[in-house]
Amino acid sequence: MRIPLLGLPMSGKTTLFRALAAGHLPEAGGHLAAVPVPDPRLDLLAAREQPRKKTYATATFVDVGAMRADEDRSARIDKLHDLTGDADALMLVVGAFGDYDHRGEPADPRRDLQELVAELILTDLAIIETRGERVEREHKARRKGEPDAEWDLLHRLREHLEAQGWARELSFNDEEARVLRGYGLLTLRPAMVVFNCGEDDLKGGRCAHAASLAGEMGLTAEVLSAELELELADLPEEDRAEFLAEYGLAQVARDRVLRAAYQLVNVVTFYTVNDNEARAWTVPSGTPAREAAGKVHTDMQRGFVRAETLSFEDYEAAGGLAGAKQGNKVRLEGQDYLVQDGDILQIRFTR
Repeated sequence: MRIPLLGLPMSGKTTLFRALAAGHLPEAGGHLAAVPVPDPRLDLLAAREQPRKKTYATATFVDVGAMRADEDRSARIDKLHDLTGDADALMLVVGAFGDYDHRGEPADPRRDLQELVAELILTDLAIIETRGERVEREHKARRKGEPDAEWDLLHRLREHLEAQGWARELSFNDEEARVLRGYGLLTLRPAMVVFNCGEDDLKGGRCAHAASLAGEMGLTAEVLSAELELELADLPEEDRAEFLAEYGLAQVARDRVLRAAYQLVNVVTFYTVNDNEARAWTVPSGTPAREAAGKVHTDMQRGFVRAETLSFEDYEAAGGLAGAKQGNKVRLEGQDYLVQDGDILQIRFTR
């Protein structure tokens, strides 16, 4: 799962990125970090089955340079394409701390959210305009009455974006979806808003009005203090619980943000376990067992025969794999079985 962080100047976006990526940055000043996703189910699976190692699923966060209204739009499009081209979702970071914003004006998280969304839409409109100029010439060169599916698609997108809509709100057929993948539109992706508040406002009182707007836009919203989360990330594990209690927090925000992101992109987690490794894997909801097997190894997808399948609930109730097998809780599923969240799979395949 790949999630770029987008924000206006002085939103605290890079501070949040450093907090989310703490301990997993490849180098100082890096803008990309693969972060293990905390998973109590995997912890239990590894504790019971005692493999040599356990491997969490990962989320890759990307710190994208601040979006500025005065920035050259063609340069921005190139930058965003490089960093967000294969994004699964967007994280919009809105500052909700301090008295003044990057323009020197009184801080207003609602206005900043509106500005940030407007910049996403304007960027997409620029992409549509560039592509549309070429398609328009081709459209005019066609014989009168000859259909042009891409021209119709671009026209529909432009109208919707100009009305401040998101591209993902529209419905597309399979061919349109294929064409759209080449555009790299920002508003085609699911998005969530993170309001970065001050340590004295952890309930987000200053951004309540902006959070209501996010809800009206259909965006998931989370409230946290990036500065506080960065402090937490730097603490030894044994000191973290006391620090959390001092601020009345149940957990670090990274765990909460990751869960929200997972729900946003509609993925499920399945598990594999053997003597060597217990591992979590993520696939889109509705993935057939044969495709999920390919996530583990291409040979498994190519030679797929059956998947020994055990729900995590049955595994937990049985006290482990041995108990689940004795209780006949392990079932055989074919290649078209849709993998469910929490499934423990052992793939049978021929080489």
